[in-house]
Amino acid sequence: MFNMNGPVRLGSGRDSAICLPGDIVFGAGGGVLFIPPHLVAEVVDTAAKTQVKDIFGFESEHLKAVSSPFDRSAPNFQTTVSVSEQEFMSALSAMQKEFQIGKDPKIQLHRTQNGGSVLTTSIDGFTFTGEEMRSAFSLRSTCFSIRHQNGTFLFTVLGYGHNVGMSQYGANEMAKQGANYREILQHYYQLSSDQIKRT
Repeated sequence: MFNMNGPVRLGSGRDSAICLPGDIVFGAGGGVLFIPPHLVAEVVDTAAKTQVKDIFGFESEHLKAVSSPFDRSAPNFQTTVSVSEQEFMSALSAMQKEFQIGKDPKIQLHRTQNGGSVLTTSIDGFTFTGEEMRSAFSLRSTCFSIRHQNGTFLFTVLGYGHNVGMSQYGANEMAKQGANYREILQHYYQLSSDQIKRT
């Protein structure tokens, strides 16, 4: 049985690995690392060769957004969040005191190159990062759109997480269809078979 907030086994038998909740999975030239959450800051600070600047502010050859078609069948893949104008103003003015919105606010979303995650949101000339918006309104991911209608801001959100690296749902479905941990890691981290080593 698959547990979204529990350990996830990738593959089966000798060709398997376990990813624990909160682990960051990092693909590098020498293979794949499962990094416990309490070590992530240290690893990121010392990882000079990494990529994914859009999301994490650093670059990594193997940590990229890839297709994960199984995610669309995940529970709550698409969610909506409704926010009143007052709540919207309050949350964003807490970050930028001068923030104001007009009667018909002009909203522009600037996305990553693959068109998924929102990097920045411009609202009537004020700019917020996608992560700031995600945090301010408790959105499941930075892959969102915003509509202003009848005094309400309506967010439509796709997926869960930062849209980079391995999807737990996608990896689980690939395993159910017979993929071993090497095939799963090759897909999500764009690794060659000789780059994946058991540790």
